[in-house]
Amino acid sequence: MSSSATVTDSYFWRVLDGLPDNDLVLDMVLGIILSVSTVILAATSYRMMRLVLLQKACEAGPSSSISAPTASVKGSGRRPSLYVMASFVMFFLFLAATIIYWTKAFLSMKETLCLLRHLPFDRDIARVALQHDSEETRLLVSGCRTTLWKGRIINDLDNALCLAFAILAQLFLFIADGLLVYRCYQVFVNVRLVYIPVIVIYAVYFGVSMLQLYPPMKATSEVVNLKSGPFYAVWLATSITINIVVTAAITTQILLELIDSIIDESQDDEQNLRALSLVDRRWYKRTRKHLFRSIGLHDPTTKFPGQKQREQDAEAPCHRLLEILESRPLLRRSIKEFSIVSKTDSQTGLCGWSQPCPTVINILPLLPAVRSFILVDCSYFLRLANLHPALRHAVFNFMSRPSVTAIWLRDIADVDILPIIQKSHLKTLYLGNVHFGTEFDPPLPPSVHHEAASGQDSSSQSSELISATGPAFLQILDIWGSGDVFKNILQLTNNPDTRISLTRLRELRMGVLFFDEAMEESWNTFLDTCAEHVEKYVVYDGGHLRTPDLPEDVDPFPRSVFAFTRFPQLKDLKVVIPTRYFQWFDEHNVTPILLEALEQLSQSSRSSSSCFLETLKIEFTLYNSMCEWVGEPVSLSDIVIRFSQDGTLWKGLDRVLGNSESGSLSALEDVTITLDLASSDPPVEEEVWERAKGAILDRMPSIGDRINLRALF
Repeated sequence: MSSSATVTDSYFWRVLDGLPDNDLVLDMVLGIILSVSTVILAATSYRMMRLVLLQKACEAGPSSSISAPTASVKGSGRRPSLYVMASFVMFFLFLAATIIYWTKAFLSMKETLCLLRHLPFDRDIARVALQHDSEETRLLVSGCRTTLWKGRIINDLDNALCLAFAILAQLFLFIADGLLVYRCYQVFVNVRLVYIPVIVIYAVYFGVSMLQLYPPMKATSEVVNLKSGPFYAVWLATSITINIVVTAAITTQILLELIDSIIDESQDDEQNLRALSLVDRRWYKRTRKHLFRSIGLHDPTTKFPGQKQREQDAEAPCHRLLEILESRPLLRRSIKEFSIVSKTDSQTGLCGWSQPCPTVINILPLLPAVRSFILVDCSYFLRLANLHPALRHAVFNFMSRPSVTAIWLRDIADVDILPIIQKSHLKTLYLGNVHFGTEFDPPLPPSVHHEAASGQDSSSQSSELISATGPAFLQILDIWGSGDVFKNILQLTNNPDTRISLTRLRELRMGVLFFDEAMEESWNTFLDTCAEHVEKYVVYDGGHLRTPDLPEDVDPFPRSVFAFTRFPQLKDLKVVIPTRYFQWFDEHNVTPILLEALEQLSQSSRSSSSCFLETLKIEFTLYNSMCEWVGEPVSLSDIVIRFSQDGTLWKGLDRVLGNSESGSLSALEDVTITLDLASSDPPVEEEVWERAKGAILDRMPSIGDRINLRALF
């Protein structure tokens, strides 16, 4: 009896411990882990897909305005859709692996119960198992699907399940580690010496893993457990290496990205940026991109609002900037915007920064990363002809760089625009009160400029700046008070020798200041030839009047700038109405012109619904000088209340926008009306604004609940 009990006990432990196929505890644990991972992957995939769909829905936003040019800081590219697709693939792999593994665990549990149930009645087979420790006997005794009472093996299903699980597991590892390598590429895209070894490691890892799945195998368990084969050590070493290296690199980069996010949140706060730059060297590198993103040479006699009077020596800031750029080469890459703001002497005709001419010439070559160049004169009298020839040549060469994609010129005469528009790299152009000669001299005829252009083509201009693929298309144009220049650009836009074309313009900003006959003629030509692709149109004041207290000296509002129906692709419309065009000046009253233009737009039809107007913004600017123009002693608060009670304006807007069920305004989604009170002194109280807001909404019952009415204090 004792002998029989010994045989039975030995057989029992041989069944439960002898073979890995019946490790129920491991099967249960792995099954639970797979199930939890499947649920996590399902939730993650759903959330990632939802975020990507929301991002794509909000992706087509209008480009930023150039009225206040700033250099944008771009990060490394991201492909969220790739991660979503990979996440869904891994989810389905995990789901299939979970089903397979639970099926295998269920069959193994059923087999174990069968063995335990037949244990007392099969001692002869047990003795054979103890005496003959061979592969056939072990499979006969405890194979995954053994029928003890018939003495035969049904093991094909077990082999198929194990092989399927092994393939799914390997595919999952390939995708997971592939995503890690792709993320490593995003992190180290600019450090190829780090990225290339990671790719080599992953390639070896992938190849060895594929060899592990290559048939034939002695047993299916070799595929799952990887306990045999000459490549096991290499596979294990490469797998551990790639995961440790990539995970460590990504973890380190994630910390740096968190630091960068903290710094980017304070990019508009110079004081905070200076404090953050003192924390650590890594913090300093990021803050440097924001602190030195935009620099400029300003005339020391020019005093800006909120700034202290600067030193009178014009050479000091130039020399200081030159010393900084020469001593810190890495700093040069952070400068994306460079501005020169001068103040011309009315007697000598020389501007402040033209005196230290050699210093400025030496500064310009040390700015290789500049994307936006700004040249402004504060006295409305800068003539480039008065500059030193070497300095003038250096400035034009700087604007002709392929890296300079935005040029900002204001209040400048003697500008030869041809060298600029012949460059195919230009995407944004701002021209404010820019002329070929002075404002009192007639502009040069186009033939003179053609001759000048042919002469300059044979000069030292680099041939790489001339596009060989035809003209490039300007994307953003901001122009006011530059009729002669505008006219010549339009005349040359279809010329084969011109490398810039206005026919594919996406954003147009038109200022109404100094809208003379030349501007009127050029504007009509533009509407006939270049308005087809404009998607965003802004009508605004432009510059500032030299005599803001004399509204009677201002020309009447140009009606032609409200030709909204001439833009078939228009989606975003913004109208900024300056103070001098309000209703209390009859000859300047813009209200009937605006209402008529909007009504024509609402009655017009377009061929495609995607071309309907989507955003409408109307902004009214109120200044303290209006209190004197009214002709009676009133405050700006009284002006705001009086303006809010203008029934003609508000009821007219309510009628036009409220009856826009058809036409180009039928798809209007965002209507914003703004009162700009930021220049008021003393400031308008919020209580006054609330009263004015209520009065405006009372006069707009049809669309009052659909508009965004706000004030800027």
